[in-house]
Amino acid sequence: MSFEYIISIAWLLVLLGFVVGTLSGFFGVGGAFIMTPALNILGFPIVYAIGTDLALMLGSSTVATVSHFRFGNVDIRLGLYMVLGTAIGVWLGKSLVFFLLASGIAETVIRIIYILLLFSLSIYMIYDYIIFITRPHVQKGRADAEKRGTRLSRRLQQIKLPPMVKLPTSGIRQI
Repeated sequence: MSFEYIISIAWLLVLLGFVVGTLSGFFGVGGAFIMTPALNILGFPIVYAIGTDLALMLGSSTVATVSHFRFGNVDIRLGLYMVLGTAIGVWLGKSLVFFLLASGIAETVIRIIYILLLFSLSIYMIYDYIIFITRPHVQKGRADAEKRGTRLSRRLQQIKLPPMVKLPTSGIRQI
């Protein structure tokens, strides 16, 4: 590989990071929805794209968490519960990817899952937008609903199944 080729790839990756960061900040979505497929399109095997994106998320999540912590926007107890669930989920996901890789079907299966996931999210966003523009009362009530939570979240918080967790910092009575 020539030095020029390596430099051009490096600049392409920096540009990709910039674009993904900008889109993530603008749309409020995690970069994984954009970065992993983009790396795969650029020729990275899907398992390397996933691993690279996980490393990127660790760094950006750490910086964002520290910033939000300084503003008082972090519920430590909620974060610890989520870290536990995330760690288990990442381990299961990694195990599944390695199983698919050993079976020789990782690229195909992961691409199909990505397509289905992104398609489903797109359909939901279109549905939500149609509801938003065709029902004016929905627009007015959204700001109030965000303060109170959704009907589903209020109902879930009323269920009394142990173990119950109180998260007063986040405004969650119990869940």
